[in-house]
Amino acid sequence: MDLQVHGSDNTETLLYEDGVLIFLASKPIIIQPSEIMKVQTGLSVRVPFGYVLNISTAPSLSVKAGELFPGLMAVSSSEQEVELELPVRNSGRNALNIMAGQTMAVGHVIKTEEVVIKDFEPRDWKLVSNDG
Repeated sequence: MDLQVHGSDNTETLLYEDGVLIFLASKPIIIQPSEIMKVQTGLSVRVPFGYVLNISTAPSLSVKAGELFPGLMAVSSSEQEVELELPVRNSGRNALNIMAGQTMAVGHVIKTEEVVIKDFEPRDWKLVSNDG
């Protein structure tokens, strides 16, 4: 697998340990309650065909009431590099202080297989309401 990651000027925003990408905050950030902020990583990535990069909230950020929003983020195979922005939401009642070097997200590169759908016929689906 040939995952390509390039940093603009902050290569210290990424660690690689045992097949896991660890995304670190490049500078201190304050996110107000209920606010969603797109955090620039300074990184771009090209995921090879047959793989997907899944990025999720780091446990240390969850403890502080922060989370990637809307949750799991996936970067699929592409011939072009994709700039990584991490949308982080403060789901707590107080300001969320993220320090430079703090782990924000973790990424796993997962091998995928091609799916071929054969002979699909729509059925007469019925809408079911909550009332029964």
